[in-house]
Amino acid sequence: MQSFRMRPAVVQHGQGHSINGQETAKDYYGVGGWVTHHNIDLWRGTAPVDAARFGMWPVGGAWLCQHVWEHYAFTGDQNFSRSITPC
Repeated sequence: MQSFRMRPAVVQHGQGHSINGQETAKDYYGVGGWVTHHNIDLWRGTAPVDAARFGMWPVGGAWLCQHVWEHYAFTGDQNFSRSITPC
């Protein structure tokens, strides 16, 4: 489990991915919402990279949203959890 002090930074990083991931979800899967794949970095790229056998891991967003849940479970802070969208 990551340090509690790092959680806000990880959540903020995830919010950036959720914005870029809306276009990826539409372009790659023809759906609304957002998606991010395994290659999560500072440039907030959300599309699959490399060969399909490496890059088709479209659950990066679920992994990022887990940090919102862990923050809530540890602190009980409902306001923080509600302020995070779309998680």
